[in-house]
Amino acid sequence: MVSVSQRDNSISAESRNDFAKRLGQVMDERDISVRELARLSKTSESVLRRYRSGASEPTRPVIIALAKALGCNPGWLAFGEESLVSLRKQMEDDEFFPLPYLDHPLVVHSQREKHHNCEKRARTIRWSRDFLSAFCDNGDPKENLFLYCMDGDCMEPQLRNGNMLIAQRAEGGDFTRDGIYILGSGGAIIVRRLQRQGDRVGILSDNKRYNDYEVSLSDIVGPDDDMNNESKFVLFGRVVFVGHAI
Repeated sequence: MVSVSQRDNSISAESRNDFAKRLGQVMDERDISVRELARLSKTSESVLRRYRSGASEPTRPVIIALAKALGCNPGWLAFGEESLVSLRKQMEDDEFFPLPYLDHPLVVHSQREKHHNCEKRARTIRWSRDFLSAFCDNGDPKENLFLYCMDGDCMEPQLRNGNMLIAQRAEGGDFTRDGIYILGSGGAIIVRRLQRQGDRVGILSDNKRYNDYEVSLSDIVGPDDDMNNESKFVLFGRVVFVGHAI
């Protein structure tokens, strides 16, 4: 009796062998050596030999680099002609994708209907990876950026009510630079400018009709810390881009 793991290994091996055959075929047709292809595709020779022998199968970015170097279709190289449409869709989904809306219980309790509508709108917008990468300095923008709709006038004129904000997720309760942040405070979501001075943090509004105040650095926590302590400020992320209608 064949186990599930044995069956999956068999399928994986078949896929690797098929890829190896296509790779060898196009390398022979182009009369290109392993060394030359490794140089053109910025892949190590030892790894490329594993692909050629069927011992290993490359990731999608490597397949694209190999296909570009060989002058062939990445869909054909990866899966054969019958899977071209599927691969193209996967590539498009990786290059153009929606960003998640800030998903946290505080958002639900703060103007639920308004944020529900913002979340629905967020799902309809597909962003370019190249565009988002310019604003994300911490890993994959698809994983590390999120959307939030500005609520209120506390940050005018810099941010206006209804502006769509892109924010980079904060690592725990730490922030590495001064800037505009999305925070949880007192059971609500707020957007404020944070300015650190030693072990104190200024929480500032650009609209001077609102009071500024100062807290201890230890009062700034991450989304998974001290959620039942309303004296703490939950740091969700730093605003890196602002979008609005004209």
